Amino acid sequence: MNFAVSRITTLRITTLRITTLLFVPLFGVLISCVALELFFRVLPAVMPQTAKFDYARERPAFFYLPLTPQNLQGNEPQAEKKSDEYRIAVVGDSFSFAPGMQYSDAFPKKLEALLKTASNTTVLNLGTPGFSTVNELTTFAEALKAAPDLIVLQVTLNDPQMRPLQQESDDIRGSFGPYAPKSFLTRHSKFAAWMAARLHNTQSVSSYKRYHEYLWRDNWQRFAEPFEQMRAQAEAADVKFAVVLFPLFDFSLEQPDYPFAAIHKKIGSHVKNAKVPFLDLWPAYRGIDPYRLQLLPGRDTHPNEIAHRIAAEKIYLWLKELSFFPRERRLKRMYPRRANLREQQFPWLVSKRPIVAKAKRDL
Repeated sequence: MNFAVSRITTLRITTLRITTLLFVPLFGVLISCVALELFFRVLPAVMPQTAKFDYARERPAFFYLPLTPQNLQGNEPQAEKKSDEYRIAVVGDSFSFAPGMQYSDAFPKKLEALLKTASNTTVLNLGTPGFSTVNELTTFAEALKAAPDLIVLQVTLNDPQMRPLQQESDDIRGSFGPYAPKSFLTRHSKFAAWMAARLHNTQSVSSYKRYHEYLWRDNWQRFAEPFEQMRAQAEAADVKFAVVLFPLFDFSLEQPDYPFAAIHKKIGSHVKNAKVPFLDLWPAYRGIDPYRLQLLPGRDTHPNEIAHRIAAEKIYLWLKELSFFPRERRLKRMYPRRANLREQQFPWLVSKRPIVAKAKRDL
């Protein structure tokens, strides 16, 4: 009898201990979740409200063109090239076309504005949104018909892409895209929605990186083959050919944070091995907050007016260094500052001496 009572007592004590061991942590988790839920609901009411900027209001109120261009690229109809004219054609995608900007703010037209101050130079913007390198073969043929002295191929890191990312299969696209609450819990709990959004964003960034790695690994020939055709066609037509590569502005552009350095290196090595001049614009944007370079920060990461101006200036200096145009077509008046009515010119421009290292740093 006493043995049976002892067994029952021991069992009850053991059950109580197990229940305590399970209940106390679960109760603690429940209390923590309730506290966090209250925190996320109360925080917006007690925290100072930060200004919310409508970046869309920075975009042009309307878009304009001169009378004669036939489309929104803004190119004038090309007559027969004059004897004193130097003509450049830029073949590319939306990074050349510059959606959401005035045509005159796109880097091809910024480059043209620079060069026109020195000589009769035309830069044709043949950028077409959504085009891959394969599609750009048709644009390249159009460029050759314009009798250019130089064709610049503008490359973006989605150039091997044959269709928009949104049309790719789920296994390729992964979880890339904006977060949308789906479950009852994430729709009604601020804390659960915050956690789910953070997890989704982490997965989305990883998927975006993997997608571009997939493009340049499994679809390399979609870039390499049309590039080789362009190079051969330019050589046959005795037209100079060069390649300019833009980074993507979705991530920090600092080393080692920028995730596409290996892709940049792969493209650059291939182009240089083909004896084609290559400019990687990524270093030109390091040290700049990517938000300052995006068309609509956080929403549309196409390069904005600042990014296009930087690209035009770097491309000019690069082409000048390569001697792609003679001295008489180079800028005659360049200044390190523009703060007063009169500034001192760069001494190497006044004296016609080559660029010295210090001047390069100033630029």
